[in-house]
Amino acid sequence: MALDPKIIDKVNALYISYNEKIRPLIILVESELNKFPIGLLNEIRAFNDHISRAFIDELEDGKKNEELNTAHRHIDRSRYECYKILLVNEEIKNSQFLKNYPSVKLGDIDSGNFFRDIKKY
Repeated sequence: MALDPKIIDKVNALYISYNEKIRPLIILVESELNKFPIGLLNEIRAFNDHISRAFIDELEDGKKNEELNTAHRHIDRSRYECYKILLVNEEIKNSQFLKNYPSVKLGDIDSGNFFRDIKKY
C-alpha cells in the first residue's frame, strides 16, 4: 500500500523542522557540554520512533497522522530540552566565575560596562 502524499509531505516537513531547528541546537549543546545529554537523546529516539510507525502499512491514515503529530511534539520537547540544558550550563558557568573571582568588583571591569551588560543578560 502506498503512502498518502499528505503523509509524505508531513514527514518531509518534520525532517526539515528537525534539521533547521533541532540540529543547530544539538551542535551548540554538544560544543558547550562536550557530551550528549541522555534526555535529548531520548527525545530524538522517540521522534524517529513515531515517524517510523507512520510507515506501518496496516495503520489507517488517521493513526499515521496521530503518530506524526506526536513526532512533532518530540521536536518541540527536544528544543525545550536544549534551551534548558544551555540555560543551566550558563548558570553553572556564571556561578563558577563568581566563585573563582570573589574579590573582583564587577563594577570596575570595563569601566562598569561589564556589570551593566551582565545585569541585562
